[in-house]
Amino acid sequence: MALPALVQFMIRNAAIGASLGVAVGLGLMFGDAWGLATLAGQTESPLVAWIMLPWGLAVTFGGVQVGIAIMVAEDDSPGGGKRQRIPLASHAARRV
Repeated sequence: MALPALVQFMIRNAAIGASLGVAVGLGLMFGDAWGLATLAGQTESPLVAWIMLPWGLAVTFGGVQVGIAIMVAEDDSPGGGKRQRIPLASHAARRV
């Protein structure tokens, strides 16, 4: 059973953003930017730091990429929504 087009769209964009986040995170660690790799090497468990930074950036970049992709996507629906008048309640707040 194939996934709906919108779900495929979101998964594809989340994967793009997550892979970019992992690349940035590993680039920061391997490049020792701001001494991150040195600092991680001095901890009790450096593997945790090496996993957490790319993971956090993957989640963040993935979410941002999905949000951007949805916001700039073209609307292919005909017409749009119908605006209906909403009657005001008769017991609306009044000045006393």
